[in-house]
Amino acid sequence: MATSCSTGTIPDKPNLLMRTFFPLLLLGLSLSACQFIAPDADGDRATPRLGKTFELAFGKTTQVSGTNLSLSFVDVGDSRCPKDVTCIWQGEGSVALDIVLAEDAIMPPGPDSLLIGDTLRIGPYGIQVLELNPYPEADVSTPKSSYRALLQVE
Repeated sequence: MATSCSTGTIPDKPNLLMRTFFPLLLLGLSLSACQFIAPDADGDRATPRLGKTFELAFGKTTQVSGTNLSLSFVDVGDSRCPKDVTCIWQGEGSVALDIVLAEDAIMPPGPDSLLIGDTLRIGPYGIQVLELNPYPEADVSTPKSSYRALLQVE
């Protein structure tokens, strides 16, 4: 008695493995390379806090959480040497801040201009400009509204 075999195709196990396992492996590696930034306790990632760096956009005002200190980014100066250009002077980036300390402290009039890396003491707080972005590029005019300052208050 003759036996018969089905003529259906049997899946190629190595090919099936390649089509399912490797895409999942790549997805897992991609996700593990991403850094998850957990929200602060109040759910806001952008809330400025003492000792934490935060970004302040040109023309914006922020209140430093847990303090009576508010900062407004009112002007910017940027004479830094553009990317891919050779300069004899590296230039400077400066951020002008209106600073309000809501207590009986006497504040200096007008905005305070800080160079990148400078720290200004106002009452018990030290305000430092860590970065100014974007970095200048040759033959590209950056509108003030595009600037962001990375700040830290101690």
